[in-house]
Amino acid sequence: MSRSPKFEKGDRVIYVPTHAGNNLHHRDVEHGVVRSSSAESHAYFVLYDIPDLKMVTGDEDYTAKLTPSDNLWEESSIPWYESH
Repeated sequence: MSRSPKFEKGDRVIYVPTHAGNNLHHRDVEHGVVRSSSAESHAYFVLYDIPDLKMVTGDEDYTAKLTPSDNLWEESSIPWYESH
């Protein structure tokens, strides 16, 4: 069963790759902010933080990727998760 989360522009998200098996502490997890969504919201364009710099204004250096929604978790929905 797949997840179908919905996000809005500006939401802080955690990308958890499929091979990480929903492990939010996996070394390949990435953090970023939603910039926009695809037409049907099955994927989101995310501006990912670079190491040691959290995306705040959108003017920071970043890596941008179109990411499937099933691989994204909203940071604020995981109160016990300690952000990088």
